Amino acid sequence: MKCYIFFEYRRSFVRVDVRNRHSSCILAAAVLLAASLLMGGCSSSSETAPDSGSSLERRIRDGLRDLSLQHYIDGLVFELRGDNARAVLEYQEALQFEKNHAIYFSLSRAYAVLGKNVAAIDAGREAVRLSPDNIEYRRNLAVIFLSSM
Repeated sequence: MKCYIFFEYRRSFVRVDVRNRHSSCILAAAVLLAASLLMGGCSSSSETAPDSGSSLERRIRDGLRDLSLQHYIDGLVFELRGDNARAVLEYQEALQFEKNHAIYFSLSRAYAVLGKNVAAIDAGREAVRLSPDNIEYRRNLAVIFLSSM
């Protein structure tokens, strides 16, 4: 069974394709939800460049954010398929374009599943640093600390 979900983001369409699962559509919906959280203003205000009014600068920032989002979505799909090593690579690629707490959180989860607790803790700490009020990020970090003992 194949399930494709298309959604519009900044006047372009993003396709999410999840295959080889009985619950493909549920997984694709989870990816869409996570992506919408990322797109919905999840970037830390301290990490976002001030609006300079320059159209070219804005388009460049938007393009980098779009690239980051696409890698993030790809990472989520790999993670949901159980391919955490490829998910880590996609999350790392996403971070090259935008430092975002949601990406660090996902990277932390993927590292933890792979048993790389030191890297998971580092990514989890960065997620908490960028979004200190997010309880889920703190819970994730606590679980990783406990499992590494």
